[in-house]
Amino acid sequence: MEIKGLKEYKKAIGQALTYKSGMNLSYIGGVSHKIDAIKDIALSSGLGLFIVNESEGLLEEIINPLYNITPYYLEDIRNEIQV
Repeated sequence: MEIKGLKEYKKAIGQALTYKSGMNLSYIGGVSHKIDAIKDIALSSGLGLFIVNESEGLLEEIINPLYNITPYYLEDIRNEIQV
């Protein structure tokens, strides 16, 4: 999971995508009003979200990735197709 300050969400997406290349699942965590700004791009990139309520500091919602295709699996598929 990648958790960033209020101004670093672009960096969080980049790092979470990098982590995804070596892991099955990758998440970004942050406060709800900031996560809303990147929610669509994060989910469409195969990342999950941990959304925190800023005023209470409590976990509000977990959104699992919509799909889980990592480059590792894509390489396996490509090798099988070429056989």
